[in-house]
Amino acid sequence: MRFSFQDTTYELSSKAASRSNFLSKIKDQDSSISLVSLNINPRILEKIIEFLEHYENEDPAPIICPITTPYIEEYITAWDSAFIELEFDVLIELLWAANYLEILELIDLTTAKISTFIIHKKTDDIRSCFHIENDYSEEQSREIEELFMKFS
Repeated sequence: MRFSFQDTTYELSSKAASRSNFLSKIKDQDSSISLVSLNINPRILEKIIEFLEHYENEDPAPIICPITTPYIEEYITAWDSAFIELEFDVLIELLWAANYLEILELIDLTTAKISTFIIHKKTDDIRSCFHIENDYSEEQSREIEELFMKFS
Protein backbone atom coordinates (compact mmCIF):
# COMPACT_ATOMS: atom_id res chain seq x y z
CA MET A 1 0.00 0.00 0.00
CA ARG A 2 1.26 3.46 -0.81
CA PHE A 3 0.59 6.69 1.07
CA SER A 4 1.18 10.24 0.02
CA PHE A 5 1.51 13.53 1.79
CA GLN A 6 2.01 16.56 -0.43
CA ASP A 7 4.72 15.44 -2.91
CA THR A 8 6.14 12.53 -0.90
CA THR A 9 5.06 8.91 -1.32
CA TYR A 10 5.62 6.18 1.27
CA GLU A 11 5.41 2.41 0.83
CA LEU A 12 4.02 -0.07 3.34
CA SER A 13 3.22 -3.75 2.93
CA SER A 14 -0.44 -4.74 3.06
CA LYS A 15 0.31 -6.94 6.04
CA ALA A 16 1.84 -4.05 8.02
CA ALA A 17 -0.98 -1.71 6.93
CA SER A 18 -3.54 -4.21 8.23
CA ARG A 19 -2.65 -3.17 11.82
CA SER A 20 -4.50 0.06 11.04
CA ASN A 21 -8.26 -0.43 11.17
CA PHE A 22 -8.67 2.71 9.05
CA LEU A 23 -6.40 1.44 6.27
CA SER A 24 -7.93 -2.03 6.44
CA LYS A 25 -11.41 -0.55 5.94
CA ILE A 26 -10.22 1.42 2.92
CA LYS A 27 -8.63 -1.67 1.38
CA ASP A 28 -11.72 -3.79 2.14
CA GLN A 29 -14.04 -1.25 0.51
CA ASP A 30 -11.98 -0.99 -2.67
CA SER A 31 -9.09 -3.40 -3.21
CA SER A 32 -7.99 -1.49 -6.32
CA ILE A 33 -6.85 1.49 -4.24
CA SER A 34 -3.09 1.77 -4.58
CA LEU A 35 -2.46 5.25 -3.17
CA VAL A 36 -4.00 6.76 -0.04
CA SER A 37 -3.57 10.49 0.57
CA LEU A 38 -3.13 11.28 4.26
CA ASN A 39 -2.98 14.68 5.91
CA ILE A 40 -0.38 13.64 8.48
CA ASN A 41 2.91 15.40 9.16
CA PRO A 42 5.69 13.48 7.31
CA ARG A 43 7.76 13.05 10.49
CA ILE A 44 4.76 11.48 12.23
CA LEU A 45 3.86 9.37 9.20
CA GLU A 46 7.43 8.02 9.13
CA LYS A 47 7.15 7.06 12.83
CA ILE A 48 3.86 5.30 12.15
CA ILE A 49 5.36 3.38 9.24
CA GLU A 50 8.35 2.44 11.43
CA PHE A 51 5.97 1.07 14.08
CA LEU A 52 3.81 -0.82 11.59
CA GLU A 53 6.81 -2.33 9.82
CA HIS A 54 8.41 -3.38 13.10
CA TYR A 55 5.25 -5.22 14.14
CA GLU A 56 4.40 -6.56 10.69
CA ASN A 57 5.05 -10.19 11.71
CA GLU A 58 4.51 -10.12 15.46
CA ASP A 59 2.16 -8.58 17.98
CA PRO A 60 3.52 -5.92 20.32
CA ALA A 61 4.17 -7.16 23.85
CA PRO A 62 1.43 -6.17 26.28
CA ILE A 63 2.04 -3.05 28.35
CA ILE A 64 2.35 -3.86 32.03
CA CYS A 65 -0.36 -1.99 33.95
CA PRO A 66 -0.95 -0.07 36.08
CA ILE A 67 1.80 2.42 35.34
CA THR A 68 2.90 3.81 38.67
CA THR A 69 6.30 5.39 37.91
CA PRO A 70 7.56 7.90 35.35
CA TYR A 71 9.91 5.28 33.85
CA ILE A 72 8.21 3.82 30.76
CA GLU A 73 11.01 1.30 30.22
CA GLU A 74 9.73 -0.60 33.27
CA TYR A 75 6.48 -1.38 31.46
CA ILE A 76 7.37 -1.95 27.80
CA THR A 77 10.02 -3.59 25.61
CA ALA A 78 13.37 -1.94 24.89
CA TRP A 79 12.37 -1.37 21.25
CA ASP A 80 9.08 0.28 22.24
CA SER A 81 10.88 2.40 24.82
CA ALA A 82 13.41 3.68 22.27
CA PHE A 83 10.68 4.21 19.65
CA ILE A 84 8.45 6.25 21.96
CA GLU A 85 11.23 8.45 23.39
CA LEU A 86 9.84 11.65 21.89
CA GLU A 87 9.20 15.23 22.91
CA PHE A 88 5.78 15.73 24.48
CA ASP A 89 4.29 17.72 21.59
CA VAL A 90 5.48 15.13 19.04
CA LEU A 91 4.02 12.39 21.20
CA ILE A 92 0.63 14.12 21.24
CA GLU A 93 0.73 14.49 17.46
CA LEU A 94 1.62 10.79 17.14
CA LEU A 95 -1.33 9.91 19.37
CA TRP A 96 -3.71 11.98 17.22
CA ALA A 97 -2.45 10.27 14.05
CA ALA A 98 -2.62 6.79 15.62
CA ASN A 99 -6.19 7.52 16.69
CA TYR A 100 -7.10 8.78 13.21
CA LEU A 101 -5.59 5.66 11.61
CA GLU A 102 -7.08 3.43 14.33
CA ILE A 103 -3.81 1.72 15.28
CA LEU A 104 -4.84 0.43 18.69
CA GLU A 105 -1.42 -0.84 19.81
CA LEU A 106 0.16 2.54 19.00
CA ILE A 107 -2.64 4.35 20.84
CA ASP A 108 -1.92 2.17 23.89
CA LEU A 109 1.82 2.83 23.65
CA THR A 110 1.50 6.61 23.26
CA THR A 111 -1.02 6.95 26.08
CA ALA A 112 1.21 4.84 28.34
CA LYS A 113 4.12 7.17 27.58
CA ILE A 114 1.96 10.26 28.13
CA SER A 115 0.93 8.88 31.52
CA THR A 116 4.60 8.85 32.56
CA PHE A 117 4.79 12.57 31.83
CA ILE A 118 1.98 13.37 34.25
CA ILE A 119 2.27 10.74 36.98
CA HIS A 120 3.05 12.25 40.40
CA LYS A 121 2.75 15.78 39.00
CA LYS A 122 0.85 18.61 40.60
CA THR A 123 -2.33 19.85 38.98
CA ASP A 124 -0.71 23.07 37.78
CA ASP A 125 2.11 21.12 36.11
CA ILE A 126 -0.40 18.92 34.28
CA ARG A 127 -2.40 21.97 33.19
CA SER A 128 0.78 23.53 31.86
CA CYS A 129 1.71 20.33 30.01
CA PHE A 130 -1.64 20.19 28.19
CA HIS A 131 -2.14 23.99 27.91
CA ILE A 132 -5.28 23.86 30.07
CA GLU A 133 -6.46 27.09 31.66
CA ASN A 134 -7.41 26.94 35.35
CA ASP A 135 -10.97 28.23 35.46
CA TYR A 136 -11.65 27.32 39.11
CA SER A 137 -11.92 29.96 41.80
CA GLU A 138 -9.47 29.76 44.69
CA GLU A 139 -12.23 28.37 46.89
CA GLN A 140 -13.13 25.65 44.37
CA SER A 141 -9.45 24.72 44.02
CA ARG A 142 -9.12 24.42 47.81
CA GLU A 143 -12.22 22.20 48.01
CA ILE A 144 -10.92 19.93 45.27
CA GLU A 145 -7.51 19.70 46.93
CA GLU A 146 -9.12 18.82 50.27
CA LEU A 147 -11.23 16.10 48.64
CA PHE A 148 -8.18 14.73 46.86
CA MET A 149 -6.19 14.59 50.10
CA LYS A 150 -9.09 12.91 51.87
CA PHE A 151 -9.29 10.07 49.33
CA SER A 152 -5.61 9.54 48.58
